[in-house]
Order: sequence, then structure tokens, then C-alpha cells
Amino acid sequence: MKDAQTSEMRPPTPDSGGARENTEGICVSIKSDGFALPPPAPPELGAAGQAAPRLSRRTLLTGLAAFTLPHLAFAEGVQKTAPDAPSFPVGKGGFAYVEPEGSPYAGFRIPVHTYRPEGVNLHKAGRVLFVMHGTLRNGAEYRDKWIRLAEQYNALLMVPEFTRRDFPGGMYNRGNVRGQDDKTPVPAEGWTFAVIERLFGFYKAVTGNPVAGYHIYGHSAGGQFVHRLVEFLPTARIVRAVAANAGYYTLPMKTEDPYPFSYTGTPEESEATRRAIFAQPLTVLLGEADTDPNDPDLYHSPEADKQGTTRFDRGKYFYAMARRTAGQDDMPLKWRMTTVPGVGHSNEKMAPAAARALFE
Repeated sequence: MKDAQTSEMRPPTPDSGGARENTEGICVSIKSDGFALPPPAPPELGAAGQAAPRLSRRTLLTGLAAFTLPHLAFAEGVQKTAPDAPSFPVGKGGFAYVEPEGSPYAGFRIPVHTYRPEGVNLHKAGRVLFVMHGTLRNGAEYRDKWIRLAEQYNALLMVPEFTRRDFPGGMYNRGNVRGQDDKTPVPAEGWTFAVIERLFGFYKAVTGNPVAGYHIYGHSAGGQFVHRLVEFLPTARIVRAVAANAGYYTLPMKTEDPYPFSYTGTPEESEATRRAIFAQPLTVLLGEADTDPNDPDLYHSPEADKQGTTRFDRGKYFYAMARRTAGQDDMPLKWRMTTVPGVGHSNEKMAPAAARALFE
């Protein structure tokens, strides 16, 4: 299936720019805005055409329960003594975060574009903001568009870049929950949502910062990533989350249309887990002018179009279905929907409203 909204099921092409780096170590600090390409990646988890482990529902649930604990086994403490740990300089910066041993992506180097306002003390609890890029995988550009807001709200900004090389197709925005073919269940530790939890743990470990949680925003494909992170890692250390202008959604229920359109085909969740999902502080942020049904990057299929034929309509439908489901199950819903007048499919123009939702 072509990747909803992002057209990313085309054959992946290597990301351009940078030279290969053979440095061995936990993390490679980069002084410029450039990053070395990662070494050849291990076989993709659950990729189409490859055998993936057939896991029982019990095994998947056990893995999810263990993996989504607030303090992940290999997120805290590991890499603390890394010889090349990033310094998070004031102003623009960047480093290559290396997935630790124990992760299914062990050894993957993920570029992280950073911005640190002068007022951010790395050793005192403060705001940490992850911004998730869209289909172009343009992390540096997203970082640059958020600098003014990071200054305004005195937040340490990190923009991880999920390159097509290491995370082709829907491994990014769909989270690799059911592989690239959307048919092969992947163990919870292989979901790409969990990379954010490990990266946050890495930041705490290398700086000694006691901050308990993080804010996260995503636009377009990044909005897909963020709302699914909320749904599938309900114990993630999120303070507030904003999913903006996503192309389509995973409805928080089971329907005739399987994942990534609903929970059908994913591990069964308990009542406690559903309560935790609806208790996450998620804002569904929609541009009122994001209404072009012929946008070439907007995916259409019978399943997607049941949610509407524009991003604006699909976002409203997603939120309405969440309210209905929470009401039927008599569960409090801490999600909210906010619309932005006059704004279409633009990260830059959505960002101020997103920052208000995150920090005010």
C-alpha cells in the first residue's frame, strides 16, 4: 500500500550529503549542521519480503508492558560515560544519536538537530521539546523554523531525523507496528515510537538533567507519528503532545479496516491501557485551510477516505471518534482539538499555535 499522505512507499533512495564515518563509539558530536551517513543498516524489522517472527498476542502484550515502563531498561544510564557525548551548545547544534545495544536498531545513527536557548540550563529541569519532521525528512529545516519559539518558551529543541536510508516507507510515520507491508506484526521494542523514549533517556543520562518528561510536536507525517506514539506508548513520558495536519489517522478502536487505520491487527489493550491512552494530553491541531482533496501528497484509498477527503476533515473525524469511544467506555478524555483559521498545510504557520498548545 502506498504510504498514506506521504507517498513514501516508493523505492527508498539514500539520503544525500555527508560522508561515511567509521568512528566507533556511543555518540558522535558534529560541530556543523552536517551529519555522517550511518553504516549499512541491519535488515528491516518486518519489512515486506522478509520473514518476521510470528508472535503470539500474549508475547506482544508482554513486550509492550515491559517496554513502555516509564524508565526503559536501556534508556536510562546507558551511554552515560560516552567519550563523545554531545555538548548541546547554546544556539544551533547537532549530533548523531546511536541506538544502544538491546535495541532492535542497535548501531543506527540518527541525526539530531538541536537548538539551545541561552537561558536553558542543561543540569536543571526545564522544557525539552521534540519536533518531528514531515515526509521530506528535513530535520534541520524544521529545527530552524522552531528556533524563535524555542527562544520564546525557553525550551531545549531536538529534531531527530528518521532518514529514508534507515527508516524507509512507513517505518517512520506508521511506527513499524506491522512492518512495511502492514501485515506482519513487529514486537513492541521494534516500533519506532520508542526511539523518542530512548533518546530522551539518553539526554537525561549524558547531562544528568532531572527533567521528568518532554513535549512533542509533529506536522504532516510527523503528526501521524505523534498521535500514534500517544496511542501505542501510553506510558511515554509526555508532558504535552501536538499532532498537526496529519494525513490520516489510526482510530482508537477496532474497525473493519486494519492498522494503520484502526487498532485492528494490533495487540489487545486492557481497560487500564485504554484509560492511559485517553489520559495523555494530546492536541489534534488542524489548519482550517488544509482542505485540498487533490493535494498530490494526500493519500486516498477507500479506508483513508472513510475519514474524509481532506486533512481537515480527517482530523475532525478522528477527534469525534475518540470522543465517541471514550464516552461509550465511560473514560475521561484529555485529548482536545484546536483549529487554526486561514492556515493550510504549513508547519511554519502552524507552529505558533502548536507552541501555545504545548506551553500555555
